[in-house]
Parts: sequence; structure tokens; C-alpha cells
Amino acid sequence: TASSPSGSQAYEGNGVIWSDVGGVANDFILSILNNKAAWFTGDVTTTISSTTTINTGSWFYLTVVKNGSNNTKQLFEAYKIREDREKRDNEEIQRVKKYYKLPDSFILSVSTLEPRKNHLRMIRAFAEISRDLPDLYYVIVGKKGWYYEDIFESVERLGLEDKVKFLGYVPEEDLAGIYDQADGFIYCSYYEGFGIPPLEAYSRGIPVLCSDIKVLREVMGQNALYADPEDYWDIYIKLKELLTTKHKKIDQQLLDNYSWINSARNITKEY
Repeated sequence: TASSPSGSQAYEGNGVIWSDVGGVANDFILSILNNKAAWFTGDVTTTISSTTTINTGSWFYLTVVKNGSNNTKQLFEAYKIREDREKRDNEEIQRVKKYYKLPDSFILSVSTLEPRKNHLRMIRAFAEISRDLPDLYYVIVGKKGWYYEDIFESVERLGLEDKVKFLGYVPEEDLAGIYDQADGFIYCSYYEGFGIPPLEAYSRGIPVLCSDIKVLREVMGQNALYADPEDYWDIYIKLKELLTTKHKKIDQQLLDNYSWINSARNITKEY
């Protein structure tokens, strides 16, 4: 037994040390490592650890120790769009629309209601754009987290009770149908460990507006618009631009970067 760089429990066998990250991801990785372990010599130790877990994604780091020298590199982000989030047929979309009473035109956010997600400035930006586009609504999916009261108070203060819809928690089987009806996706949080919702929205062909922060630029690259999360007016300007953006062809390479198959290939290349 050993301690991984993340501080989680780790186990050693066949010259390999791996962290106790659990779940299908861990089982899948370990099956690869165990098959490759026979290639190691006595002076090589390999460590895999999960340093952060956000929703269904985990950053894994690989450390190779050879002749007393450490070489640690960020290996991959293990993520896959769920099969039950494939494009829905019109009948399913209409069912979701009726059940959640969705408007014909809306922008969407998906995240827990908490300060770091920056709902206050996104709502303020929406207040501005609703003057330009009176038929546009703002749908927010996500359960209550902490210090969420200000979010509801801001909606009341701005007179947007009829324009902003809070759906609370939405099960996986319905979330795809909500994504598919949105005119745009907005995710201007202050900080993220990874930020999966923008990637999910993009995978469904929805224009995405993100915070101009390093992690989201790394994830989305040129496939999103970016706004200063500290400036509601910048969010408003970029939101206007977003809503005039035609749905672009999806960059499948971007999504493939987060597939289990490519993650496995990246691991095996290290040996």
C-alpha cells in the first residue's frame, strides 16, 4: 500500500501502483495496467492517480519512476457522452417540452446553484438581452447548493419571475431533450475543475458561451465564445453574438479526445 500524489489510498502489484479512484474508470484502467505490467523491469515504477473528480470526468496523472528519476505528466481526461444522451426524436422532445413547460425560445445553464457558478451576473446579462429579445427565456437546470438565496432574489429584483425558469434537478434521461431545444448555452462560472456541461451542450450542436478562464479554454478551444465572468456587460454582448451564431458542424475530434478508447491509447503509449 502507498500514498498517491492526490492523497488517496493506493495499491501496489506487478510493479504498478494505482489510486483507489473506484468505478468503471478504475476497473478499465487497471485491466490495461495489469496487462502491461509484465513489460516493466525492476527499476521502473508506474503510478496512476486521480487528482480531481468533477461530475463524470476525472483528470488522471501518470508518474514513471526510473532509476530514481520522476517524470509526471497529465495523461488524460476520462469522459464519455452517455448513450442515453443521443439525439432524441421529435416525440421525445415534445414530451420533455410539455413536462417541463419549456418555452419556444430559451438559453440554458446547467449547474448547481452556488456562488462560484456566477448565476447573478448571467441573470443580469439576461435582463439586458431580454429587452432586445422579449420572447427569449432563461432556463436554469440544477439543484440548490449553498448561498443560493441571492439568485432567486436577483430574479425578483429585476422583475424576471416570468422569464427565468428554475427546473431544479433533472434526471439524465430528460436532460438531453432539454439541451436539444436550447438556442444557446451559457456557462460563465468563476472557476472550474473541468467543466463538463459546455462540452455536453457542444456535443448536441448548441452554441456555447463560457467564462474566459484557462480551464474552459483548454476544454473548448475555438469551439465556444468567451466572456469575462466578472463583467455582466461583456457577458451580455457575447450572449447577443452567441444568439446570432449559426449552429456549426461539430468538431468530432474534440469529443473524441475524451473517449475511453483514446484514453486507453494514451496510457499504453507511456509504456
